[in-house]
Amino acid sequence: MVEIKVKRTKSVNLVYGNNMQSQVRTRASLRQWKNDKQFIEGVSVITCTNRPEYRERIIRNYMRQYYGPVELLIILNNNAANLGEWQVWVQSYPNVRVYQLDESVTLGECLNYGVKHARYGYVAKFDDDDYYAGPYLQQAVDAIKATGADIVGKCSMFVYFEGSNTLAIAHQNHEERFTSMLAGATMVINKRVFNWVRFKHISQGEDTDFQLNCNQQGIRMYSTNKYNFACIRRARTDTHTWRVEEKEYLRFCQVVGQVDDFREAVTAY
Repeated sequence: MVEIKVKRTKSVNLVYGNNMQSQVRTRASLRQWKNDKQFIEGVSVITCTNRPEYRERIIRNYMRQYYGPVELLIILNNNAANLGEWQVWVQSYPNVRVYQLDESVTLGECLNYGVKHARYGYVAKFDDDDYYAGPYLQQAVDAIKATGADIVGKCSMFVYFEGSNTLAIAHQNHEERFTSMLAGATMVINKRVFNWVRFKHISQGEDTDFQLNCNQQGIRMYSTNKYNFACIRRARTDTHTWRVEEKEYLRFCQVVGQVDDFREAVTAY
């Protein structure tokens, strides 16, 4: 295993961005429920997948995390996947559970199912094909506690294009501020949010729809800095939900450079 050196970044500085949510809230911060008996400190990571070939990446993203307590819920959305074999496989790892839903069930329903079975007070949505550095969850939980936000994630983020080994930054300078939209793969959510908002029963755009509904409910979202996450873009764009070509995607990015191993560059806390 290659050791990744972690850089220290500056402390949280509260900023209300240009695409900010209103500072006037319709609902009190969910932090007031910290002492509620139903709130259990910790993070439940939910990963929904219909691609069994990504299971090693799924488990590495989970096992890499510094933060604890933490659990991983894998929701299989593929009828061909062997649930029993997956359940035997995860016995080698702590606090991992695997469920299987029929592949006709939407991604939104799969996420809601995971939330229903989550034990902890924070829920993190991990995609099966992206990269989550070791400090990722610690940074997110620290930001929730420091800002009083109900959901934290990233607007600015690193993007790694595997075909050309290009590392870039999408949506530069949208960091450390309250916002109205986050990258769906980066959301860490106070579980109390789901008393008001659930994921819509769709398989595309469910994270955007969720956040729009959160905005309407006055639920506050905060963007941390760009570090500790990388969106991975494969050379074959037809394997992505958003099938945009690399050249087009780079229009929204600032190129960092060509690198064989992006992990150290994106890790800092």
